[in-house]
Amino acid sequence: MMKHLTKDLVSYPFLRRGNYQLKVSVLKNMSVVVVGNHLMDIDKFFVKHFGNLEQAADFIEFTLLKDEYDGGH
Repeated sequence: MMKHLTKDLVSYPFLRRGNYQLKVSVLKNMSVVVVGNHLMDIDKFFVKHFGNLEQAADFIEFTLLKDEYDGGH
């Protein structure tokens, strides 16, 4: 069972954008999990699930823009 699940799961290397370190995993091109860790504020850690890649990308962009607008803190 585990072998079958892992062939449908794609987990990308950590990505740094702005003040965030992000990890994105996609299951069967339908389910996306994004883990985000703010590098300067430990209270800005999140794990979010999305139904498609567009929603995940929009959330990431919104989070980065909001952080930039707030001055990175």
